[in-house]
Amino acid sequence: MSGGGSSGMPEALRRRVAAFLHWWGEGLKALLPGPVRRLFGDGGYRLLLSLDGDALVLTRVGATGRNPVGRYALTPDGGRLRGPPPSVLAQARELVLCLPEEQALVQRLRLPMAVEPNLRRVLGYTMDAHTPFSADQVYYDGRVLARDRSARMLDIELSVAPRAPVDAALAALGAVGVHPDRVAVGCAGADTCPEEVNLLATGRRQRGTRLQRVLNTALVVLALT
Repeated sequence: MSGGGSSGMPEALRRRVAAFLHWWGEGLKALLPGPVRRLFGDGGYRLLLSLDGDALVLTRVGATGRNPVGRYALTPDGGRLRGPPPSVLAQARELVLCLPEEQALVQRLRLPMAVEPNLRRVLGYTMDAHTPFSADQVYYDGRVLARDRSARMLDIELSVAPRAPVDAALAALGAVGVHPDRVAVGCAGADTCPEEVNLLATGRRQRGTRLQRVLNTALVVLALT
C-alpha cells in the first residue's frame, strides 16, 4: 500500500494543503473587526512602510512589538521592478505609509466641539487659516486629542503633507504592487501609530485591500501546490 494515508492523498501534498488552509483561515480571521478578531486571540499586525532613498523598508508592528521585516529596492533589478513578496503583504491587516516628520506639518488647534462630526470637512474649509496651504495642495487629517466639555472646545492635532511628495511615494509603491491603506506622519520610528489618522483623501482610500491581498496570495499558493 502507498504511504498516502487513509484519504489516498500523498502525505507531502496533504501537509501542503493543511498548511495552506491554516494560512487561509488566519487571513480570513484578520478580516474580522478588531473586537471579534480578539475573541480568537489574535489582534493582527500592521506593516509600516517607509522610504529610504530608492528602498522600501518594512516594519511589522503587532502584539510582539516592533520587528524589522526587510528592505526592498524600488529600482529595476535585471530590467524589472521587484517589490516585497506578496505573502508578506497579504499577512498584514493594514499597510501604513509613514511619512517622515520633515515632510509634513503637525500642529495643535483648538476648535469648538460642534465641529467634531464634520471635523475633516471643517479642517479643509479652514486650511489656509491654519497653514500656508490650501486644502487642494495637501493631504491632511485631524484627530481629537482632548475634549474640554466645560468650555465646549476640542484640542485637535492637524497633520498636513504636500501632495507632490506623497503622490511620488504612492506611485513608486504602486509600481511594485504595494498600495497603502493609510498614510500617517512620523510613525516609522514612533512607539505608537494612531489608527484614526489617515492623510489620504476619502476617495483614494483602499476598499477591500486586505481581502484582495489575501485572495491574490491564495492564487499564488494554489498555483504552486
